[in-house]
Amino acid sequence: MLYLIAPLLAMHVKSAVRRVIASGLRHVGETRDEEIPYYQSVESIEDYVDFAIDAVQIFPAFLLPIVGSIYTFSSTTPTGISVILLLAAVILAVGVNAWVISASPADYVSRKWHGYSLVTIIGVVFNSLAMILVLAFG
Repeated sequence: MLYLIAPLLAMHVKSAVRRVIASGLRHVGETRDEEIPYYQSVESIEDYVDFAIDAVQIFPAFLLPIVGSIYTFSSTTPTGISVILLLAAVILAVGVNAWVISASPADYVSRKWHGYSLVTIIGVVFNSLAMILVLAFG
């Protein structure tokens, strides 16, 4: 459920960052947008926020299926299903992490869909599939 409200959480963090930047600008004085390098602009910093939020939640996104697959070893779920779920979670987590870390924040954020990042979408889909498998065989 946490991943379903991820856009709201990201919006909340961005709002806090905008407040801090606005507060800091009061001490600097008047600046023009042309004087601020793009990588220090509010828009760019918001991209960094989205990127950082997803970069640190990749492994937690796949933790539930990993725990679920380990749990299924002690249940009536066929061992093959448990092993496939475990391997898929680990491989997806490592692969998605490598992909996100290699992308620039602006490129990564440009791939959002209705406020949901690819990590959030992959996390929701994979966690849902894992729960369905565990419930179906458990």
